Amino acid sequence: MMKFIVYLITFTCTTFHAFANCEYERLALGTGIEMVKSIYDTDVLQDPNNSTFASTAGKGVSGEIVCNQEIYKNLKFDFLFIEKKLNVISIIDEENSINHVDNLIKYYGDPSSKNINQLKKGTDDYRWQLQDKNIFLQIIRKNEVTRTNIKIVSNDYTKLIEKQRGDDDILH
Repeated sequence: MMKFIVYLITFTCTTFHAFANCEYERLALGTGIEMVKSIYDTDVLQDPNNSTFASTAGKGVSGEIVCNQEIYKNLKFDFLFIEKKLNVISIIDEENSINHVDNLIKYYGDPSSKNINQLKKGTDDYRWQLQDKNIFLQIIRKNEVTRTNIKIVSNDYTKLIEKQRGDDDILH
């Protein structure tokens, strides 16, 4: 009986971590800079060439802080602000112990489109096209290494970029 109880506790703990989910957009697109700074205790750097743009790039925010779970600690979140409003959430995972496809499906439903590469090396692309945002997931496999990139982008992003771009500017 004692072995069964230990097994049950172990199974419950490992199952919880295996199925742990994270709402990557815990602070929604459109959230102000000050809110992101205070909730995630992070610095937001102003673009020296354009006062309209700011980001947390460089340092970023640990996934454990965003998701409130240790299993996400190796994710790196970067936030891009245009006109002091959050417009892009960028997430990088270089360890890939998390099933991001299932996690995104839990919050946003089935992807609008997907292109899955059947080879050992290659890239799987997923896209969720929603009313107010697009979500892009790329799983890149190369030389026994896998890297996952997720971008949550407001539909206003392109309009705001175009509004800010001058004739001589090139933005990527």
